[in-house]
Amino acid sequence: QDILKFMRYSNPHIKLLYLGTETGVMLQHPWSMTPTGYDHRRRIWYSSVINSDSLNWSKPYIDASDNALVITCSKAIVDNSNRKIGVAAADVGLDSVISDFLRNQEDCEGTAFIIDSDGDIIAKEGMDKTRLAWTQNFKPENLFESNNPEMRELARKMCAGKTETCRISIDGAVNYVGYAPVPSLNGTWSIAVVQPESVVLASAQQTENTITKCVDTARSEFQVYLWQRLQIFLLLLIAVSIAIMLTAAWLSRRITEPVLKLKAGAARIGSGDLDGSFDVNTGDELEELATTFNRMSGDLKDYIRDL
Repeated sequence: QDILKFMRYSNPHIKLLYLGTETGVMLQHPWSMTPTGYDHRRRIWYSSVINSDSLNWSKPYIDASDNALVITCSKAIVDNSNRKIGVAAADVGLDSVISDFLRNQEDCEGTAFIIDSDGDIIAKEGMDKTRLAWTQNFKPENLFESNNPEMRELARKMCAGKTETCRISIDGAVNYVGYAPVPSLNGTWSIAVVQPESVVLASAQQTENTITKCVDTARSEFQVYLWQRLQIFLLLLIAVSIAIMLTAAWLSRRITEPVLKLKAGAARIGSGDLDGSFDVNTGDELEELATTFNRMSGDLKDYIRDL
């Protein structure tokens, strides 16, 4: 009893520890009243291993102590002559498997389940709510018997010990399923986590939305930048154009004004007016031409006076 008590409290997931012998004697911890008609030698946890040398995990069945679903790990025990004299076993409540293990694999919109090598569901959400008497047989759901061919194919791959992710339709909704064998059980059990497609793609959609928003913001900022640069360019273009026009007008006036003065002076001389002079100070050939006209005008005046 002390050994059973120590083992029971060393692992909080263990619901009940017990040892049953071939002679009908049974020790357990915590202790509870055995129901009338109970014979541990007829229970699945005992009969499945008494003639075996291996450790065995049972399928879910109704516990006699409180009529709740449990799974049991059991192994035959032998005496010094290697003769099997009984079975040692530990119960794990299905509610503990669901709350402490399966719910850690899922979120609020997903679900998870465990199947054994026969395709029977060992544990899934809501399965622990079953309430039957310990004398009644509990038949777990078998995925190979599903009406959904995709679920049957999923069961085949899980029972084969594969580790994969697939996309299947369940009750008309698309889901992603990731599954892998449970290593500590040598592949006899496999766990699957089911997530709706919308949940799986939500993060990708969120990333896409963030990228799109950043691109739109960058595009808007770039357009503002281009418009500002275009305005600056247009202002510079207008300023340069005005400067060119003013420069052209100044150059045109500087060039044409002396020519006009020479033309007017030549017309005046042609009309016989020799008193005027050409006032051109350009410092170039036009000024030399004006000086020549002034000299010629003076010479003509002297010539006429001498006559």
